[in-house]
Amino acid sequence: MIIIKAILLRLIYFSGTWKLLRRRNRHRLIILMYHGVTDLDIPVWTQVRLTDFTRQMEYVARKYRSIRLEEAIKALKSQGSTSDRHVVVTFDDGFRNNLQHAYPVLRRLGIPATIFLTTSLIDGVRFKGMIWTDYVTALLLNTKENTLDAKSLGLGSFDLSDTDQRITTRAIICERLKKLDADGKNHAIDNLEQQLGPVDMDSTGGAFAGLSWDEVTMLDKEGLVSFGAHTVNHEILTSLPLDVMKQEIIDSKRVMEQHLSKPVTAFAYPNGTRDDFDEHTKTVAASEFGCALTTMEGLNEIGADLYELKRVSVGRNMKLWEFKLSLAGFSEIIDKIKNFLRS
Repeated sequence: MIIIKAILLRLIYFSGTWKLLRRRNRHRLIILMYHGVTDLDIPVWTQVRLTDFTRQMEYVARKYRSIRLEEAIKALKSQGSTSDRHVVVTFDDGFRNNLQHAYPVLRRLGIPATIFLTTSLIDGVRFKGMIWTDYVTALLLNTKENTLDAKSLGLGSFDLSDTDQRITTRAIICERLKKLDADGKNHAIDNLEQQLGPVDMDSTGGAFAGLSWDEVTMLDKEGLVSFGAHTVNHEILTSLPLDVMKQEIIDSKRVMEQHLSKPVTAFAYPNGTRDDFDEHTKTVAASEFGCALTTMEGLNEIGADLYELKRVSVGRNMKLWEFKLSLAGFSEIIDKIKNFLRS
């Protein structure tokens, strides 16, 4: 299936027929979703190579009009249509490498962006200043151990003898941890650390470090980058009791507003799939923000639900031609096919 998909997409791209879809979707809003941008060899989907990011943004600057998220929301609420090929660039979590590597590219090209902050990442209160998923990644990539006993999670043992095995293990472990409550997850991660040893912050761990509040306020004052909320601890909101879920959302907004001295009007659901938010979380988001973004693949129409906005996810292994197809709307089509095959 993967090989057939790759061949089909190449045929679509190199035949040029994808440009018809780009034209058809020219009045739909594209919201790109990034996480980190790095010049290090970090074999993790969320950490896009700087060289790839630069080529992607140069393509956006040539072929699309980049607008601020606030401007995009106004357009989606209108009864008319958006202008041709509008793109919004977003980043989730708030990595320092957004400032170190992504921002110089954005500034050179004049592309605005919104960074959704996980405030515990900025505060550095747990997991050596990392989001828990990235801390698990750093533990696995840094360890000198060649095996991991995860029987306490009901997963058995894992071979860690090469990087590919470690990345596969990371995906399985994180998916299991997402199903635990916060206390159970944190306890399980503590057990992982005991087995795997500490993280080296001078190597892999440093790639997952967050911005400081001074850096956030500096970027905000320069005006090209705006900020939205992404909860306090990046918990899966639908797994939390209602009062804790509200606290995760509202507290992140409040602490951001204290530091920025201005309203925070945008929110992104952690993980962001259909299973990770519900009517309760949407209601809280609607009471606090003007919009909420998901990780569901797709483009957005005029009149779209502002609390279920879709994005085009951009990961480490995406080639430039795949990026072009995704902006044209093919990522949405592929996602629909995947969901159909699962049903």
